[in-house]
Amino acid sequence: MSLCDEIKITDRCTFSEGWLRNFKQRHGIRKRDVSADVLSADVEAAEQYSELFRNLVEQNKLLPTQIYNANETGLFWRCLPNSTVAGVMGKMAKCFQLNRNRVTVLLCANADGSHKMKLFVIGKFKEPRSFKNTTHLPVIYNRQRHAWMTAELFKDWFFNHFVPAIKENFGEKGLPDDSSAVLLLDNCGVYPPASELVCGNIFATYLPDIKSFIQPMDQGVIQNFKQFYRRTFVQRLVNSDCSVHDFQASFNLKDAIYTAALAWKNVKADTIRKAWKALWPASMFLDDSSDEEFEGFNIARRSSKEILAILSDASEANPLGKLTEDDLEDWIDADKEMPVVEEFTDEQLIQSIFKPEKSQVAEEDETEEPKRYTWKQALVISKPAEFAESRAMTVQQK
Repeated sequence: MSLCDEIKITDRCTFSEGWLRNFKQRHGIRKRDVSADVLSADVEAAEQYSELFRNLVEQNKLLPTQIYNANETGLFWRCLPNSTVAGVMGKMAKCFQLNRNRVTVLLCANADGSHKMKLFVIGKFKEPRSFKNTTHLPVIYNRQRHAWMTAELFKDWFFNHFVPAIKENFGEKGLPDDSSAVLLLDNCGVYPPASELVCGNIFATYLPDIKSFIQPMDQGVIQNFKQFYRRTFVQRLVNSDCSVHDFQASFNLKDAIYTAALAWKNVKADTIRKAWKALWPASMFLDDSSDEEFEGFNIARRSSKEILAILSDASEANPLGKLTEDDLEDWIDADKEMPVVEEFTDEQLIQSIFKPEKSQVAEEDETEEPKRYTWKQALVISKPAEFAESRAMTVQQK
């Protein structure tokens, strides 16, 4: 059955090819190649694009400081390793340790690692309760009801945050005001067309479907960011005086944002520079350190050992002290494959039309603030019979 029948549209519409093309461009709708996973490992295609990229750099006379890459990732911001609380919380353990409170985080930096943009964090709520009385956050925060990246959110970030930050950075480095800058993006289905992401000499361009093989942020940068995040999370847990259960319950979105900002700060410029080697092998700004040292596998192993060292200070009663290196590696990658954009089915599209969700303003996983009562209301609730008798006597006296 067609969507028209499902939505109960009686007057059928006929759209021209031009209208359909413009509609798809406005909303960032693209055909996704089902063979993208195969192409992502196509070394030959990566080499071909690398040649195109070098031509882009030469034509625009770009320096590494003028070339940026941005990519988003999902973050389970207060989940614990699967086996952390097993045997301590009984039946509650499974649902609690796999806490899937999620945000989408966009990371962006230039090729020499000298300029790391503030993280762009997308949460589900406009005014989380933990943000109360907070006048400044170390990240750019916005909301979408499912914490997905959308074309509107990305355009707002590009023009209102990315472009001003680039111009400010160029000014600090003494570059001319009309200097060019390019932002490399993966071919995400919700991004606007590249033609809409232009501001003067600052523009965006899309990587092909081989993005996972050559996109810099995917070459260890996002992984390194998450390793620092998990390490700080565990350190705070070990240092806390409360139980694992109570700590996880008290760790709110504001805590997560500050932890993420600190993790991004700890990602070294050298890590970012090396991440460009797959795309830009002839770049002159890479140092002579060992490639083997930077391999993602070795980064994960090193990070796991650092976390294990922190956990060695945990008390014997703390289940964290019983974690293995394999447990930690699985935990670090727990949200690796989590989608950051929503792909609607026909049924979901129909439901969104007939049953739109109400806007959310409070953070659902934080404890609800207690309802306040007057003394009279409290008396009615606690002793309704006595209140009714007192009220009747008052009326009779009058």
